[in-house]
Amino acid sequence: MPTSVMAPFYEKFTVRLSMRKTQMNLPNSGCASETIWTNWNSIQWDKVARAVKSLQTRIVKAVKAKHFHKAKALLLLLTRSFYGKLLAILRVTTNKGSRTCGVDKILWNTPQRKWKAPPAIIVAVVQPLLPIFLTLVCQNHVGVRLLGQAIS
Repeated sequence: MPTSVMAPFYEKFTVRLSMRKTQMNLPNSGCASETIWTNWNSIQWDKVARAVKSLQTRIVKAVKAKHFHKAKALLLLLTRSFYGKLLAILRVTTNKGSRTCGVDKILWNTPQRKWKAPPAIIVAVVQPLLPIFLTLVCQNHVGVRLLGQAIS
């Protein structure tokens, strides 16, 4: 039992705790609408384009403010994001050269292939450049030419 000095505080505290027990939202319902896409045709392209456009806007603002490290981080985020990959696939498969294979020799001409493509796209990490040294190489009928080789 609380002392007489602490009684008003204890009553207010218990009232606040009893108010906290009830939640406004149900635990199963999320705050935002869930994005559940099951195939290529169910994608909401306006949502994808809006997300990519906002990232591009943030990159431009960072470059204008001369925050180049922030711009580089945002660019990496854009190239590795699912929405960025989806929009890139859409642009590649709807342009003039959509009937041509890429460097991986895979043609994305059906919705099933387009849907399976984003996880397969891996953004290559740029390796730091190695210093090169020049060596002389003899060639037939031409003479000698320089050949640059990386020092490893």
